[in-house]
Amino acid sequence: MNKFIDRVMLIYIPVLGVFLSIVAIYFGIMFFIKDAKSAENSVKVLKTSNSRQWVVSSAKIANCVIENKDFQKELKSKEKFDFSEKNGGQVLSDLLKGDCNVRTYRTRWPWSKVNATTYSSDKKNLYLNTRKNYPVKNWVNTVIHECLHLVGYSHGSNSSGGKGNSVNYWVGKLSEKYYQVCKKIEEKECSCE
Repeated sequence: MNKFIDRVMLIYIPVLGVFLSIVAIYFGIMFFIKDAKSAENSVKVLKTSNSRQWVVSSAKIANCVIENKDFQKELKSKEKFDFSEKNGGQVLSDLLKGDCNVRTYRTRWPWSKVNATTYSSDKKNLYLNTRKNYPVKNWVNTVIHECLHLVGYSHGSNSSGGKGNSVNYWVGKLSEKYYQVCKKIEEKECSCE
């Protein structure tokens, strides 16, 4: 009887091992494909080659905010903006098609109130003022605000007074609401020194 069990074990253990290996490989491949599709569907509206950590964090967190389903749902529910005929769903669609590079510049005048700028002749780059020292939360708002300029939205003059319901200011402010969720995700992914 023991010889019979030994022979069965000699046959079935290797077969079981091969079967389990095939199953492990299959699930490994499926996991890889799922990750690849997830990365492929990931929104990268904002890009930067800047080495400043606050710029990198601002772009990364802003992308996370734009990807956030609750952020998207809240933006889609917005029916009307000032200075635009588009609704929130149309704004989100335009934002998701955006291709905005985050760069920096330094104003000549140290007391300039300008946080960031875009140029009408340059539809790809937004520039953050390095003379300003703000928390990343404020930069995320600014980056999204400026990216919206690049995809075609405006708020009239450069004055911020009375512009809270314009696309740029409203969506920028909305991003601050989702900043904390994305900051936590970024901190988990980032092994910052």
